[in-house]
Amino acid sequence: MAKNASERRFGKRVTALREVRSQCPTRFRLIWSSLFKGWVDEIHFRASAQRRDSSDDPIPAIFGVLETAQRLAKASGADVDPEVTDSLRHLEHIAAKATASVTDKKLYRFENDCTARLRETFVKNRVRD
Repeated sequence: MAKNASERRFGKRVTALREVRSQCPTRFRLIWSSLFKGWVDEIHFRASAQRRDSSDDPIPAIFGVLETAQRLAKASGADVDPEVTDSLRHLEHIAAKATASVTDKKLYRFENDCTARLRETFVKNRVRD
């Protein structure tokens, strides 16, 4: 079966990320940061389209961005990097917050993701950090 254009682009991106990650980790972090910002913008765009009722996609399409990011991280082998893992967790928080803003804000009331809240608690108690 032939691949469609999006699968070919995804494959090229995976290959490029693997190569950059192995040769220059600093450049990989810059590229990942740029991708992360684009994904955040896409989540906000999809949420605002849902609020305006101008989207034909169902609400779970907001989480499609997160799924794409997770697939890319796993396929490129970057999912073992702690910074990538943190960024994916933060992206999950942003997607949940955006979905709640479209449906019901009471579903997800957190301003920070769970790791930030735990870190703040530990610092207040002087247990660690």
